[in-house]
Amino acid sequence: PPGVLEWIVNPWAYVAIDGSSRGDRSSGVDTLAADVTHRLRFERPGFVTVDTTIRLVPGGRRSLRIEMQRRSP
Repeated sequence: PPGVLEWIVNPWAYVAIDGSSRGDRSSGVDTLAADVTHRLRFERPGFVTVDTTIRLVPGGRRSLRIEMQRRSP
């Protein structure tokens, strides 16, 4: 079975999972394949881009909280 990823990003950001856009969001829930590494990207103009990876266990649920940091002027 797949796994479930819940995420919150503060403030909102453009979200992509495995290169597929999820739009500009502040939170979301995605069902993703288990036992594979997923690439997540959070982007917002004026903020540092956050790239991270996650791996879900079959039937598992994982929560991720991202705090966006403003770029230095």
